[in-house]
Amino acid sequence: MNHSVLIAVIAAAGAAVSMGTIGLMARLSEVDSVTVTFYRLAFGALFLWLFLALTGQMKSALSKPTKTSILSGVFIAAFILFYIEAMQHTTILVAVITLYAAPPVASLVSHFFLNDKLSRAALLSVMIAIAGFILVIQGSGDEISHDTTGFLFSLASMSCYCLFILLNKFGKSAASEWSNTAWQLMTGSLILLPLVLLGDSNIQHSEQWLWMLLTGLIPGFLGLTLAVYAIRRLSSASYATISYLEPVTALILGWIVFSEHLNAQQMLGAIVIIVNSLFELYMSSKRLVPVTSPAVR
Repeated sequence: MNHSVLIAVIAAAGAAVSMGTIGLMARLSEVDSVTVTFYRLAFGALFLWLFLALTGQMKSALSKPTKTSILSGVFIAAFILFYIEAMQHTTILVAVITLYAAPPVASLVSHFFLNDKLSRAALLSVMIAIAGFILVIQGSGDEISHDTTGFLFSLASMSCYCLFILLNKFGKSAASEWSNTAWQLMTGSLILLPLVLLGDSNIQHSEQWLWMLLTGLIPGFLGLTLAVYAIRRLSSASYATISYLEPVTALILGWIVFSEHLNAQQMLGAIVIIVNSLFELYMSSKRLVPVTSPAVR
């Protein structure tokens, strides 16, 4: 087993679980989606700078931001904002499952248009993940039809996340990986800063500030940093399949905390996704050669 592949697989799983907590934190904080997204990115960037300073790697992150990192930061802000807004209009289930159509869609785009060819086994794994997604969405038909707005926000989030993945996978940059990640987080937060300043932020209690710090630390710093690390080292299919651990995390938290129950068809789709993700997690750890994008330095 290649050590670097195993680390990338663990990073992908860690990113998925970390980012799966954002729905819970956003709801429990009772803070608007723009503010939550801003602090997730701003505190996430600060935690990353602190980590680099403590580990003596700050110099590698001080290079000039690239066009790719800035554009990717725009898509980070957009996909998180649309995602949190979707959860204000529909269930966590519909929002998160729709968002996580993005990795398999990105892998198919990579296969057909960007010369990142999938093996038959990898293509089958992606198609199984999409089948699980379709089962869940079809089982959520009444929820979607009753709230088209929430579903449209979910689709917008999915589209932006797909572009974020493709940019980080194939965007060429001479800057260090840490620098790219830090500037992506900073760009996203700066884009949202005017909306936060002009809006009516409803952070009134110390408990809400604690939620914002946790949002920046877990789904912000840990989730997004680990995601960028994994995206650049795993094949599109491997990342796409492992990333479905995020909706599983979100669904479990929604079930435990908010009593959002699954019907039989939704449960079947979730089981398909879980089993497929665990199988891909195992198979990825057995592969000998990591897939590294040109952007990795």
